[in-house]
Amino acid sequence: MLGLYHIFRISINILFFVISSLLLRLSLIIRSCFTRRDNLLYKLEYSNNYEEWFSIGNKLDLINGGYDWRKIDETEDYQWMYLKEYINRLTEARRTNNYRKIVFLLRWCCHRNFASISRQSLYNKAFSGTKMLIDNFEEEIYNVLNYLRLSLMNKSTFNELDSALNDSNIYNIIKKKDILSNQNIELSSNSIDKIVKITKSSKSNYDEYIIDSDDIIEFENEMIEKTSEYETELKNNISDDNIKEYMDSCIASNTSSMTATYANNEGSVLNSSFTSLTDYKLLMKDISVQTCEMCAENDETNFRECTCNDKECNNSQRDTMTNITNGINSISGEINCKNELDSSININEVTVSNGLIHFLELLGHSMGKTALCLSGGGALAMYHLGVVKVLIEQNIMPKIINGTSGGSIVAALLAIKKNEEILNEYIKPTVSNMYGSRWFPPFIEQIRHFIVKGYMINPKDFTKTCQMYFKNYTFYEAYKLTGRIVTITVSPTHASPEYTEPLLLNCVTTPDVLIWSAVVASCALPGLMPVAELFAKENITNKIIRYFPPGMKWMDGSISQDIPHKELSTLFNVRQFVVSQVNPHHVPFVTEDSFKTMFSHPERKLLNNILNWLTLDIKYRYTKLAKLKLIPKLFGKDVSNFWMLQDIEGHVTITPKTSLFDWYRCINHPSHDDMLHFIREGERRTWPHVMRIKHMNFLERAIDDCIQSIKNDQKKNSI
Repeated sequence: MLGLYHIFRISINILFFVISSLLLRLSLIIRSCFTRRDNLLYKLEYSNNYEEWFSIGNKLDLINGGYDWRKIDETEDYQWMYLKEYINRLTEARRTNNYRKIVFLLRWCCHRNFASISRQSLYNKAFSGTKMLIDNFEEEIYNVLNYLRLSLMNKSTFNELDSALNDSNIYNIIKKKDILSNQNIELSSNSIDKIVKITKSSKSNYDEYIIDSDDIIEFENEMIEKTSEYETELKNNISDDNIKEYMDSCIASNTSSMTATYANNEGSVLNSSFTSLTDYKLLMKDISVQTCEMCAENDETNFRECTCNDKECNNSQRDTMTNITNGINSISGEINCKNELDSSININEVTVSNGLIHFLELLGHSMGKTALCLSGGGALAMYHLGVVKVLIEQNIMPKIINGTSGGSIVAALLAIKKNEEILNEYIKPTVSNMYGSRWFPPFIEQIRHFIVKGYMINPKDFTKTCQMYFKNYTFYEAYKLTGRIVTITVSPTHASPEYTEPLLLNCVTTPDVLIWSAVVASCALPGLMPVAELFAKENITNKIIRYFPPGMKWMDGSISQDIPHKELSTLFNVRQFVVSQVNPHHVPFVTEDSFKTMFSHPERKLLNNILNWLTLDIKYRYTKLAKLKLIPKLFGKDVSNFWMLQDIEGHVTITPKTSLFDWYRCINHPSHDDMLHFIREGERRTWPHVMRIKHMNFLERAIDDCIQSIKNDQKKNSI
């Protein structure tokens, strides 16, 4: 009875949800006839291109005060004082050629949501963009990165840049000195304590505390001071007298009886009989010198390899040298010998370039990646083509792409085709009939096939179509061709979705799997197509073989996880998700577009609140049914996770307009007119998110472009 009650309530909620959605759309149409603002908003929904959309958006900004909002820095949505301070400090560091300070500041500010600049509320107030202060910050980061790249062309800055890259982190400096002196160092700087407090504080207390500029200055000065002390101590302690004294002590006490201090690979310090920092550093310097006993007694080596024929060291001496050498290899590069400290060092241009590349790669890793996730939806997945078109045209296409179910078709095209081919050949109304083969048979034939076979689409016909579009490319071959990391999600059939995780097929986890077989498996929805096997290309003979043992089958990826957030984050360090969600059973319940709520009238606010309440109630009752195991299986497969239990949104979620006709479209082969509708609607629904996506991956792309430019410069110089 409890299950029947929940089912009844869900049905009633869905009915009211449909009615409220229709009233909301009707409100926009009626309002557009009375006010200029609503008329512009209506025209905005049906723009023909991005330039027209942006022009109308600018007019709305003038009416609604969007421009004024952008010019005002002060707001509670982000830490504007902190951001402005960093802009000034980066500009000053660049003006004074202070590389050490530049590197230090970049390590602090190049991460996601720095000073809360990624909050969604900063991107739904104006069509023309976000706060101008955020634009200035990103422009300054770009200028600083370009400045570092151009500094490589000036040989006089090699030493300064190399020193800044190697000694930029105060924590590394403290750690080095702590290891060498075997002492605990305590910092008195209050700024570090305050930083720790921020990371450990609760979210509610976070906004109450902001690090001021004095803390930053104090922290930077301490970093420079510690670096200077460290270098000065090295210079003062290594002298000719110390070297001679050390050699005499080694000869007198016999090397075999010495107890050495060295750091293991984990950086911990082992026991030592040396009491001075100088002895330890000298040991670090001279441990590689192979000296026989006869030469040592005659003092003929003078810190060089002995030249006599008798180079037999006793076993204990050799063992001691070997053990100590292995132990200190990890930090041997951190201690400079006397000759290196006293002589001028010529730093090779390639070495400095590689050091800068390594530094930028670390920045990129801390930033994380942005991924484009294409949901399932059958033929409705052709909406993704419009989304992809806008992202490519605006040069904001992520390099990591995930496709599930119908979305795997578009993802597979992106895997094997470059941007120019995608725009010129595949984002066309004729793409669904390009090779004269249908993705879906006529609906009547699907019904007849379902009655006879138990599924609607002949898997042989679908497999043949996939092979025509995607050839025999493997994931690795596709990656080498386009440079895109494309993943396709499939679900296991041998267990319940709540106990298993989806399998992500890509160039890393399954490089030899054929893309067409991954698409077939990801589209195998129970009742639509039978479950499928995966096929791979053998490395040596290029024969097509079964990837998994015979009998292991896979089905529609949407059943277990339509948008695999956790898996992508683990595999590829993805921090931000752009989701194109077109599943007809998900789209109505996606959070309302932010720009629409900006112009809400009283009746629209009321209807939006009703829709939100209905969505929450439906989700609550469906979750109860799933926990009680009252969701019926679909053709023997557990599909309870298919609806309402997944996280199907991202940082940016793009959805098309919904209609009841979409349920027919999703299993029908798209015609020429359908493709026109899908592509155009996909474009229109993406335009409002262009500015947000640009800001999302600006720093990520700036760092990648800088790395690529440095590598290109290296190639030119090597010719």
